[in-house]
Amino acid sequence: MLRGAAAVLAANKDQVNALNVFPVPDGDTGTNMYLTLTAAVQEAEAVSSPLSEVALAASTGSLMGARGNSGVILSQFFRGLGTAWAGLDEAGPKDLARAFEAAATTAYKAVMKPVEGTMLTVARFAADGALACARQGNTVETVLAAALAAARTALEKTPDMLPVLREAGVVDAGGQGVVHILEGALASLREQDPLLVQTVVDKSPLAPKDVYDSGSDLAYTYCTELIVKGFNLSDETIKQKITPLGDSLLVVGGTDVIKVHIHTNNPGQVLEELLPFGSLHNIEIDNMAEQKNQFQASPAVAEELKPQGVVTVALGLGMKSIFEGLGADVVVSGGQTMNPSTEELLEAIAKVPAAKVLVLPNNKNIVLAAEQAGEMADREVEVIPTTSMAQGIGAMVAFNPDTGVEDNVQAMNSAASKVTTAEITYAIRTTKLNGRDISAGDIMGLVDGELQVVGKEIDDVALKVLDQIVRPTNELITLFSGEEINQDEAESLLAVIETRFPHCDVELHQGGQPLYYYLIAIE
Repeated sequence: MLRGAAAVLAANKDQVNALNVFPVPDGDTGTNMYLTLTAAVQEAEAVSSPLSEVALAASTGSLMGARGNSGVILSQFFRGLGTAWAGLDEAGPKDLARAFEAAATTAYKAVMKPVEGTMLTVARFAADGALACARQGNTVETVLAAALAAARTALEKTPDMLPVLREAGVVDAGGQGVVHILEGALASLREQDPLLVQTVVDKSPLAPKDVYDSGSDLAYTYCTELIVKGFNLSDETIKQKITPLGDSLLVVGGTDVIKVHIHTNNPGQVLEELLPFGSLHNIEIDNMAEQKNQFQASPAVAEELKPQGVVTVALGLGMKSIFEGLGADVVVSGGQTMNPSTEELLEAIAKVPAAKVLVLPNNKNIVLAAEQAGEMADREVEVIPTTSMAQGIGAMVAFNPDTGVEDNVQAMNSAASKVTTAEITYAIRTTKLNGRDISAGDIMGLVDGELQVVGKEIDDVALKVLDQIVRPTNELITLFSGEEINQDEAESLLAVIETRFPHCDVELHQGGQPLYYYLIAIE
């Protein structure tokens, strides 16, 4: 059933991504749920029986592999299932219904302010449908079918519960993901479409960690990672193209941006094969043989812990350099197009040689995963809930390694709250939002995540946004130019801003972030 759920979600993840209310090029709900579910499948694959152990393995896998808010909430569904089936070798209709109820309850508890009209509502309806069916003495299959029918009903009602969905003309993306998961589970239980279910195993969509095994030789030497940006990209086509070049293959993303991970002996050939698909970004090539030798040759050294350190999330070489220059110990690559998993954040925390670690997620879709990683870490962790890289930089400016953690938490939270963030990007589809008609390709200006301006020219939209939000009390405007903006273009906009807002200091930095032409911080 897990395999079937992952197979159906894999086939529909791009469609789920497209349901993102904001037509920005970083809608990744489907991808995040798919990666989280695949981590659950892989962990469960290692366990054959009993039911309680398989459920526990799926819960552990989803917890460690959770990406984004939708992935974290999905991991809580599995946590509820694992709790309900603890100690059981098998489950009947009522056990299944109670497990759905526990899954929905656990997920609701994990969210500080649950919102109806989301995947939480769809899960709750599914549980209610399963319970009502089980009370009538039906079979496991019938109970699961009732849960799916109730979930579909709830999904259709989500636009009535959330006005923003109704205006955009879409159902909730996370709720759609839940429906696909139930569809796949039911198909597998009925032994339907076995080939579709089996493909999720054959594709091995998640790349395993690099393991330094002193007893074996590496079949492939170079760990190669990069992002491909283009139009109408197909992860299946890219996967078929480079599968013969190595193993541990990961190809995930949408039609505009795809992340590729592969172990290969010829990274140059990998890059050549990918060039026809679009432009290549964030290319990282690591020699695993050298890493293995260094790992084996390096004696274990007890590293002295400093009082506190910082983990932050950033996307773009310029942004990464800025955070490192401000004192961040570890910068996790991720953000708008690829949310790091709970496990990746946990590993980053473990790398910091400090007794206490401050984590800056810098994206509202990473906050839950950061908090989950903090709860699982082997040391004290404080999450500063920054929702943009601009807020994160403001918080880092306030960080003082010579003061106590509590003082830093207070100062960094205060500094982040004083930053207003504007983002200039483009629309990937035609829709209606906040009473505005938006066409695919339009330039959009967002302020703290809310759409404020729609136009045709990047600079024009940026200036209109600043006209709306810059106040006489503001002192500093900082521009972080994206990877598609050249230096001359950025400096031209800088000059106009300096003239228009003479009471503010204006700074320009090359952020190198993808998809967003400018990130702008107003303080």
